[in-house]
Amino acid sequence: VFGRVMYQVIKYARRELGVQYFELWNEPDQFPLNTFFFKGTATELFAMYEATIKDIEADVGLASEIEIGCCGFALNSFLNIFPIDFLSRVRDNNLRMDFLSFHPYISTGAGYSPASVELVSQWRDQFVPEADLINSEWGRIGFDFGSENWRSLEYGLDKITAMIDMNDRDIKMAHAAGLVSIDDDAGPFSSCCIGIYEVNPIKPKGSAYAYYYM
Repeated sequence: VFGRVMYQVIKYARRELGVQYFELWNEPDQFPLNTFFFKGTATELFAMYEATIKDIEADVGLASEIEIGCCGFALNSFLNIFPIDFLSRVRDNNLRMDFLSFHPYISTGAGYSPASVELVSQWRDQFVPEADLINSEWGRIGFDFGSENWRSLEYGLDKITAMIDMNDRDIKMAHAAGLVSIDDDAGPFSSCCIGIYEVNPIKPKGSAYAYYYM
């Protein structure tokens, strides 16, 4: 049932909205069995993924038009047993995975961990060697980082350094977790927070200028 539902969602999003990339699930390894992201096991996640892939592959036209992968791994399970278990099942069942996505958060610098990327690169080579690597979330997101740091040119330069590292490690694409502030000028945290742009009106913080001149 899950596979059929996901097939219909993907078909609609592709044909009616033009979406090409589909990431199945988000951070299923965020404290496994005890999170609102995913309360199942790696075995159950694989069954969901397998069912979706089989229904997609049955529609040859749709299958050829999209890229599908998973799973926005948070790298936050004990010894990373959860993603390794899941990816082992994908390999052993020769299941399609166009990309392997992950979230290399860290609480220093640009909020990007090269060590996490290296680890996921090893998983890709071991389990799904044909898959692209996609950094589907990264950046500084903790409020303790502070307004001045999110506004600083230095933060922007740290992000450029991270993007250079991503290019060196063959990351196909990356999505920053916070491009604009989550607050507005009327709120108690006026223009203080996540992102390199302020809102109401939209205007760049200092960190945005690194992007302008890159």
